[in-house]
Amino acid sequence: MQDKNWRNRRSQKLEKMELLTLQSNLQSEIQAKQAVSEELTRVRAELVAQQKEQRKLQQELDHFRKESTKKDSQIRDLQQRLDAAGDGFLERPSSQMSFLDQFLKDTSRLNHSDSGESADQVTNDTEAELEGGPQSPPLPPVAIINKTTSAEEHRGIKISSPIADIRSQITVLAPKVPKQGGVKKGWQRQFVAVCDFKLFLYDLLQDKNVQPAVAASQVLDMRDEEFSVTSVLESDVIHANRKDIPCIFRVSTSMMDPPGLQSQTLMMVDKESEKVKWVDALNELHRILRRNKLPHRTVFQAKEILDSTVVIIKNALSAAVIEPDRVALGTEEGLYCVDLDREEIARIGDGKKIAQLEYIPEEQLLIAIAGKQRHLRLIPVGALDGHDVDWIKVADTKGCTTFCTTHMDHGGAPTYYFCVAVKKQVLVHQVNRTKSRHGGRQVISVPGVAQCLDVWQDRLCVGLPSLFYLYNLQGTAEPVCLVQPDNNLSFLHHNPMDAFMAVELPNNEYLLVFSQLGVFVNGQGKKTRDKEVMFSAVPLSVSYFDSYLCVYMESHVDVFEVTSGDWVQTMNLKKASHSRSYTKPLCRDGQVCFTLVTEAPHVIYMHPIHRREYAVRVCGPTESGSHRPTMSGGGMTHVAPPLRGSTSSMAAALVTRARRRFSVREAEKQKA
Repeated sequence: MQDKNWRNRRSQKLEKMELLTLQSNLQSEIQAKQAVSEELTRVRAELVAQQKEQRKLQQELDHFRKESTKKDSQIRDLQQRLDAAGDGFLERPSSQMSFLDQFLKDTSRLNHSDSGESADQVTNDTEAELEGGPQSPPLPPVAIINKTTSAEEHRGIKISSPIADIRSQITVLAPKVPKQGGVKKGWQRQFVAVCDFKLFLYDLLQDKNVQPAVAASQVLDMRDEEFSVTSVLESDVIHANRKDIPCIFRVSTSMMDPPGLQSQTLMMVDKESEKVKWVDALNELHRILRRNKLPHRTVFQAKEILDSTVVIIKNALSAAVIEPDRVALGTEEGLYCVDLDREEIARIGDGKKIAQLEYIPEEQLLIAIAGKQRHLRLIPVGALDGHDVDWIKVADTKGCTTFCTTHMDHGGAPTYYFCVAVKKQVLVHQVNRTKSRHGGRQVISVPGVAQCLDVWQDRLCVGLPSLFYLYNLQGTAEPVCLVQPDNNLSFLHHNPMDAFMAVELPNNEYLLVFSQLGVFVNGQGKKTRDKEVMFSAVPLSVSYFDSYLCVYMESHVDVFEVTSGDWVQTMNLKKASHSRSYTKPLCRDGQVCFTLVTEAPHVIYMHPIHRREYAVRVCGPTESGSHRPTMSGGGMTHVAPPLRGSTSSMAAALVTRARRRFSVREAEKQKA
């Protein structure tokens, strides 16, 4: 009996061990199958990813092939145009520069000819060719004045203009212009080029092996209403050598009116006969421009608000238009309220430096970056009336770089906000009517220190070196980079540029303005146009108002229409010869600017001529027998009756200004 029980137990143990072995083997097989299944899933996922990447690469390859085919077609088209032009390509005066060249040659030929052909006949022939005919092939719009001078001047010049970089390897004429500081400092040679009825002047470096500067030192617009080319008198260039005076002529354009200042550029050539040909050729080209009745493209007129007799403007940094008769002016020494009607200036506050200033009329509130530590402060407009009100410091804004304001409609009255850039953050506050005048703080982290801020209702655009990011102020959506690193915009990543401004355009398009050019992109950061906004010189500041972008440079201000990207106007507002200051906007829209055009500080109003009303009250002109003040060479002169050979108006009465005389009230005297 015991033996039987033992066998049963042993049998059960063996069966149990066998069962455990089978279970273990089964578990091992299951694990092995799971491992194989996981490996298969991973391989399939990798295959799908590789196939997806292959399709993407194939699409990019097809895109590049199409682009290459398009470029090849354009090259063939241009080659056919050049071939169709034949050997007369450089001989036919079908552009502005070749017209001048032909005019100079024909004038020289007529001077040595006894035939009955008149200069008018030559002018009519060249004018007809300049205006173009049905058989005339299109030619490049840029060339250099063709005139032999010396062997070292037989070199090309790179023109940085809205039509992109063009190099012309032909002989050029380099007239002399006064050195910085005026005629008494001597003369220096410059290259001259013509494009789109503009004269471009380029510095000629002393090193003969070095190419001329790419940035234009000056641009003179023939479309300017006061453009003229005339000879000079000895009284106009009192510091010039007497023997050089017959070889000197000047090109005049408008500058500020009132007070009626003109910008004048002196040029000197080697012979008097060359001067006569230059004056005749440029005046003839200007006459053709007028005869063709090309569209009037003047957008802004510079009008003086304050002159150098108001000593506080020499350190002006910012401004805000409160009313047409009242302007808030921020300087190194503090905030001032300028009353243009009463001709009074009142000092506001405790003399903190005001680096940036904006005004929200609906909230009766000024916003300023104030003090050496650059805190953001809110200033009730009652402070400008002399009331004892506190300046409200916004917390955590020490060291802020810039700010902007916007408003949003929430089904009723608009609600105003201000956005301020501090280090790698942008703080967004709502303007309210509480004691602190702000609340509802929102913090947005950005990938770097913001160089500029632009806002369109609930969308904030932050500019960083070579980048712009678009943020939604009312949602949690991820920011959109407006500069995608594709082939068309890759140069921005390889060549860092400062971000100046972003402008919103119709049809989900944006103009991104950098320190070297402007590009058009869509809301996904893809480039939308081959055309780019190119600058004639190095931009120092920009402003935007009413669909026009103003680019401020050392010697002039260029105006662009942002929708088309066209360069429509050049304003000759030169910097002072002995100062580092230049014409700069004092507010975001550029309506109020600071300039040193007459070697003395001025605050000017940039009036858009397409608007009848004036945003700032300007001192009106008066009729007088006094001489009209103008700029000449290195300073301001008073021009007597028109010069011999002048094409300017012979009006009997010349315009002068009615000078304002301001009195200054200190802050302590306001608190009556």
